[in-house]
Amino acid sequence: MRMIRIEKNSKGLTLIELVISIAVFSVIVVVGAGAVISLIGSNRQALSFQTLMDGLNAALEDMSRSVRVGGSFHCGQSGALDVAANCLGGDSFLAIERAEGDIGTPDDQVIYRLKSGCAPADLTTICSIEKSTNGGRSFISLTPPGLRIEDLKFYVSGTWPCNPDVDGVCAVSAASDSLQPKVLITIRGAVPQKSGPPVAVNVQTTVSQRVYDK
Repeated sequence: MRMIRIEKNSKGLTLIELVISIAVFSVIVVVGAGAVISLIGSNRQALSFQTLMDGLNAALEDMSRSVRVGGSFHCGQSGALDVAANCLGGDSFLAIERAEGDIGTPDDQVIYRLKSGCAPADLTTICSIEKSTNGGRSFISLTPPGLRIEDLKFYVSGTWPCNPDVDGVCAVSAASDSLQPKVLITIRGAVPQKSGPPVAVNVQTTVSQRVYDK
């Protein structure tokens, strides 16, 4: 009887080949995990930045809405807040008479300002935009704490009854300038980063009073 001999190939991986395979696989896993972690970190940073920008846009919209429906704009802290005042050179303080307010009442104005006492040049402090609805008796912060506001300016022109060529407080008896009140708002800020320089933020908008200025 003829026998058929079948030889099995018993050759496998050597110990060196196994160690090299494991080392290569480990390198691939470490590199891949590092890329994934970096991607997650970048995504979180982008979401955080977007959240801060949404907060800034909400503050800007709040100020714009007050300008559109309000009146008797008083720019700057000098003088009575219920007396209209232009500021062609810009100021970080703006008082607005609300649509439902009484122009003869000095403590019902809506006020926007750069936080009192903050130092924009000091990177350890967070300066914010503040709002008051009771003529300045109390203020709340409008901007998120992660956003550092370095400069806030209101440029007011045409507020009744001012002379457009005069940058000062209006006389109550002055004639109307026939110009529709307009406010240019500029904001300069920065978003601090854990590593690297802060991200600069610059925003500006021009808003006109909606109520016709006779």
